[in-house]
Amino acid sequence: EIQEQIKAIADDMEEEELENMNSRFTSSFQKKEAAFRQRQAAEIQALLKRVDVRRKELEQQRAYDSKRLIQRNRNVIAGMESKGSIDNAKTLDQIKIALRNEMATIRDDATKGLA
Repeated sequence: EIQEQIKAIADDMEEEELENMNSRFTSSFQKKEAAFRQRQAAEIQALLKRVDVRRKELEQQRAYDSKRLIQRNRNVIAGMESKGSIDNAKTLDQIKIALRNEMATIRDDATKGLA
């Protein structure tokens, strides 16, 4: 009977010790898991921030490139308009010269006819 009591006490002590060990293990595991999740969340936030910064950089670059292309197109259009003006001016000058020549011919013919 004393042996049974000692065995019962030893079993109770062993069970209590196992529960304490399990409790400490569970607590330690939960702390490590919480720390891991916190690190993971911080890494995700850092990645999201990098993505956001890169997106803004790309948007700025796209806006800059668009501005340059618009200016280039304006310059091309201005050049084409200027070339058109020059071509028109040349054509007008050629018409004026042709009219002067024609007028001179008419005057010469008129003077020859009166003489």
